[in-house]
Amino acid sequence: MLPVRLRDGLAEVAGAVTAARLLFPGWAAVLVTLLALACCGTELPRWRRLLSQ
Repeated sequence: MLPVRLRDGLAEVAGAVTAARLLFPGWAAVLVTLLALACCGTELPRWRRLLSQ
C-alpha cells in the first residue's frame, strides 16, 4: 500500500487533470496536464525516498 502522502499527492494531481479536462477548453486542459506532469517529475525524488522507508 502506498504511503498516505504519496497517495494524496497522486490523487490531487489526478483530480486536477480530470477537472481540467471536464471544465476548461482543450488548450487550457493541455496546460494543466503538462503542469501536473512537471509536478510529478519534481516530486519523484521525494516519493522514492518515502517508498524506500
